[in-house]
Amino acid sequence: MASRGRILTSVFDMFKIGIGPSSSHTVGPMKACNDFVNNLVRNGLLERTEKVNVSLFGSLALTGKGHATDTACMYGLFGESPDTVNVEKASLVLQQVRDTKSLRLGGTQKVIDFCENKDIRWVPKSLPHHPNALQIRATDLEGNLLHVQTYYSVGGGFIVSQDEVDLGFNQSAYKERNISTTTGHYFECADDILRICKEKNISFSDIVMENEMQLHGFTEEEINWKLDEIWSVMNDSIERGLHSDVEYLPGKLNVKRRAPQLRRKLTEMSPKLTDRNHVSGKQMRRSHSIHHAMLPGMTWVSVFAMAVSEENAAGSRVVTAPTNGACGIIPA
Repeated sequence: MASRGRILTSVFDMFKIGIGPSSSHTVGPMKACNDFVNNLVRNGLLERTEKVNVSLFGSLALTGKGHATDTACMYGLFGESPDTVNVEKASLVLQQVRDTKSLRLGGTQKVIDFCENKDIRWVPKSLPHHPNALQIRATDLEGNLLHVQTYYSVGGGFIVSQDEVDLGFNQSAYKERNISTTTGHYFECADDILRICKEKNISFSDIVMENEMQLHGFTEEEINWKLDEIWSVMNDSIERGLHSDVEYLPGKLNVKRRAPQLRRKLTEMSPKLTDRNHVSGKQMRRSHSIHHAMLPGMTWVSVFAMAVSEENAAGSRVVTAPTNGACGIIPA
């Protein structure tokens, strides 16, 4: 039987802090534009750059407006990363870009002319490798091409450059993922996992932890800290979604948020909770009285998931788990 390939995916690949509404149409393009500007810096091309334009192909062009792909690209160009961006502050910078028709590349002092209506192009045709593609070009004052790169947003916030495709995706994507044959745990399927657990008398979680430590060079304490950070973002997205005072989600469809209203109704139906008017999601999740509520506890779980999904739809900070479309399930 042909080998299926060793599994080297990290937990931090599956759970990534980012923004909504889409891992493939928002997070991916933002990472691509950020990577492009970083390459300009690394190659000593930033100061010579006078123009940058982005062409969105296929699905990114056809559905990108509704997924804020253009906004994500501009965030990436002025140096924001999905895992660290402050959406409120970035929105103010974005408005400045639109007002001044100029953009500060990568958060540096380098300012270029940038008009989103001209410099972000929507091309409905798909490129051969993947339907979610974008090409970014940088030119100098005379219009000479300085750097060009095509990226593919392949889902879950993952991006692959054309250079990586040309090298061979498997080779390039994991070129720095060298697990020692003596201390690492290779597996290709569930049978391998069961065999390793039996042979070494360890649990599945032990396998994952030891591999994570080797993949990233972190200690167990550092891994746990990063996991706690991911959970903190998940929990915060529940809280914001439950208590948002914004009635409608962004867009032209005038879709109302439902989670805040459902929280209020369910709280009124849970008389044993001490604070009916402003119960927090954390309090509700820890409260044993939820089991005595008139509606089943799973109703609350559904509301928690809805709260996160609505935060995602609003372009807020969420955890891709493993996609933005599924971001409410694990937190709930």
